[in-house]
Amino acid sequence: MKKMKKSLTFLLVLLLFLSTTTGAFARAVGVDNFGNIPEFYNRIERGEAFRAYNPNFTDGRMQILMGSYNRIKSQDIETRLARFTDIGNHWGRQGIGTLAHLDILNGFPDGSFRPNDTLTLDQFLKMVLEGMGHQLELGFQEYWAINYVNMAFEEGLVRVENKGLSMSDEKKYANRWIRQEDVDVNTYDPTDHDRFKQPITREEMAKIIVRAMLSRRFEDCPTGLEIIEREFIKDILKSSGDYFHYIRQAYSFGLLTGRSRGNFEPQAHLTRAEGSTVIMRFLDPDIRESVKPDLSGYRQVTLPSSWEDLWVTIYRSYREPDIVDMLEVLEANM
Repeated sequence: MKKMKKSLTFLLVLLLFLSTTTGAFARAVGVDNFGNIPEFYNRIERGEAFRAYNPNFTDGRMQILMGSYNRIKSQDIETRLARFTDIGNHWGRQGIGTLAHLDILNGFPDGSFRPNDTLTLDQFLKMVLEGMGHQLELGFQEYWAINYVNMAFEEGLVRVENKGLSMSDEKKYANRWIRQEDVDVNTYDPTDHDRFKQPITREEMAKIIVRAMLSRRFEDCPTGLEIIEREFIKDILKSSGDYFHYIRQAYSFGLLTGRSRGNFEPQAHLTRAEGSTVIMRFLDPDIRESVKPDLSGYRQVTLPSSWEDLWVTIYRSYREPDIVDMLEVLEANM
């Protein structure tokens, strides 16, 4: 009887505590420091976003954007395309109309879009960052893209110094698809605005979009990257520095397919229509054109990695064909 009284007393105290605190908890959920409900929570209630929102991660920031993307209808695309005077039956019209509807792309004051004109570096950075869920103000007084350029450095899309990956990068890119020796690429001065106003090359585009992809979460790790470049990218050796790592990585993600006859043309400039297609593939995995090399005919060696006890498979390299032979001797003696 005494035990029952103690239990009932405990339950009454617990109920009293909850009754006096749940109101405070209820007021705290979804309310900012000023007692207002942030727009994001309103969008949750309207079904435009998920509750698992984390603005510190790319996929978290992208949820509202992807909610809008998934609700786009063909009529929405056609309505936006009708505002441009020069799209017609252009091959990139679907992507252009979609991104214009999402306000990631804009035309020119004369009503044209100019799909075959080249993109500048700052224009492409703006497209990528907005595709990643960033909404930044334009800096008209100093330089219209200043906020996007600064954010591009913060996100690691472009780099100030060429000293390899920092420790923070190592944590951010935990899968190590881009290794420390793979970053012999262009670096940029944040104050050199004229550099960002220059046309962007296709190899620069590959680096930026791969780094954007690496900020997201993926399940499948690409394999056979060197085989991809040998079988699908005939002119990859024309790329400068270590850009070839990013180019073949972009192919493995399904973001790039090249221009014609298996050529990527790394030094060529990126057009506005091509940039639109890249952003569309970044947003939507269903329209990516994944490259799947046939690995069955390649000799391979499997050795333990020094990182987290993983095993790595090394395929015969056409750059250094003798490496596999030496590794096979090591594997046989382990």
